[in-house]
Amino acid sequence: MKLSKQISPWVDKIGLHFWWCVKTCDSKVDLFHEKWFSLLYHICNKHEWDGNLYCKCAHTRIAEEREDKQYLLLIQDTPPFTNIEKIVKSKQLTKDIPHLIHGCHTGALETFHSLALKYRTKRIHFGMDGMEARTKLAALTNNNNTERLQARVRVSRSNTEEVETKRTKLYVPKGRNRWIVRNVYEKYSVDFMSEIIEDVLKIAGGKLTHDWQSRTPLLPPNIANLKRPNKDEIKQLKINRFHYGKN
Repeated sequence: MKLSKQISPWVDKIGLHFWWCVKTCDSKVDLFHEKWFSLLYHICNKHEWDGNLYCKCAHTRIAEEREDKQYLLLIQDTPPFTNIEKIVKSKQLTKDIPHLIHGCHTGALETFHSLALKYRTKRIHFGMDGMEARTKLAALTNNNNTERLQARVRVSRSNTEEVETKRTKLYVPKGRNRWIVRNVYEKYSVDFMSEIIEDVLKIAGGKLTHDWQSRTPLLPPNIANLKRPNKDEIKQLKINRFHYGKN
């Protein structure tokens, strides 16, 4: 119990340090290694050390009171430090580092998949042409909203003064027992669809032509690689857990 109390304040900070290493290592394995291992110095309140590519913490000076109260600094070669060191220098993590340094975060992809459900919900079956059209609409919506700015709100600080501040909200992530602050961005815009809708109406009214061709006739009747067999023959070969060859 005492061990977990000493380690737990560092868990989120170690995660943030990992992503900082990925972002600032310029896809160089050696530089990532040195920045990642610098964590073992920082948690012991040592912010300068001997190194080739990285030998000093990049953060500004931390007040001693803040270090003692919030960061619970560790002592080298004690059980809490040793447990963190085992994870930081684990063989599995070291083996995966060449694949991690490129910073391919899946957050943007997960956001797109979530948005795509608005256009092609899993509760309804769509044909090939419908799936293709709806996926393209989802991609267009996503690409036209990737550069959204953080939303702003005007806050009254006195009877006569209004100040514009960036919007944030409180949020509890899954699997965590504490609140965090998240940025609130501007709403999704679908203004780009106006031209698409106009063209669709023109096509429907015969004022505009197109050369689109359906892909449905080109689809195979069965997605399986094997030719469809006779059902009765398969029934005879069926294996049951209790009776061989019987239903």
